[in-house]
Amino acid sequence: MCEQKVHIDTVKIRIMPKRTETIKTRVTKKEKKEIENYLEESGEFESKSRLVRVLLYRHINGNSQQDIQIDTDEIKSAVDDGMDELKIGLNKIEEKIADIEQAVKTSDEISRLANDIYNEMLVLDDSIDKEFETIQDFEKIGSTPEEEAALTGSAKAFSDLFGEEEYTIRRALARANDMFPDVKFVTERDGMRRYYRDER
Repeated sequence: MCEQKVHIDTVKIRIMPKRTETIKTRVTKKEKKEIENYLEESGEFESKSRLVRVLLYRHINGNSQQDIQIDTDEIKSAVDDGMDELKIGLNKIEEKIADIEQAVKTSDEISRLANDIYNEMLVLDDSIDKEFETIQDFEKIGSTPEEEAALTGSAKAFSDLFGEEEYTIRRALARANDMFPDVKFVTERDGMRRYYRDER
């Protein structure tokens, strides 16, 4: 087999955890094919880039001991990449913790809102005809915004009434459900919850 000659236009070698420098090399079609065949037959290298790096290090250092350094370098690179992912994960956890802390700080506000919503909920007591078992037995249309919110009993309805964001109302409704034993809810087919008070 004839001697292969590889012409290197530019050589920039920097051993870094993340490789940012490149070595541009031009080869003939035949040389490329021979390289690919060697990769397939030897099974030692997973890519042409890996093959070139290892052979260059061996040639420059005149021995095979550099392979150990290369492997260590790649392990360090993988660890650094893993640390980057870990940092991203930790940032997300910190954001969640901040949300929780904010929720705790506004706990009193949510409790007050829960109390206000409680006072506007539809009340089922002994004065209500027994055929009306839950809020689902009532029409959702009322003559005033307060009545309509009470008859609808949804987060959206109370959001419109109190001028608060719907997710804030959902938190307040969940709080009301915990605070007051007579607060009940039914779930519609579309997943919407309708809250009311059952004092019977």
